[in-house]
Amino acid sequence: MKTKYEDIHFVKVADNANNPETSVWSCLNNKNSLDLGTVMWHDRWRQYCFFPRSYMAFSMRHLVDIQNFIKQLMEERKP
Repeated sequence: MKTKYEDIHFVKVADNANNPETSVWSCLNNKNSLDLGTVMWHDRWRQYCFFPRSYMAFSMRHLVDIQNFIKQLMEERKP
């Protein structure tokens, strides 16, 4: 899934084994496909969360893209 700024994109890598209604997504850099982190369901918080790789830095616009992606996933879960 491409984002507004075309700097990052998300690729579904798996369905969540603990919760089949949710998926696991990799956040990748468009320039070199570097894996920046994972978006997956957080059971305790009952929502999708972003889990960045160590030592990654994100600009505000990238964080907005990640936030918008998570919002979209949450909207898709609504009945």
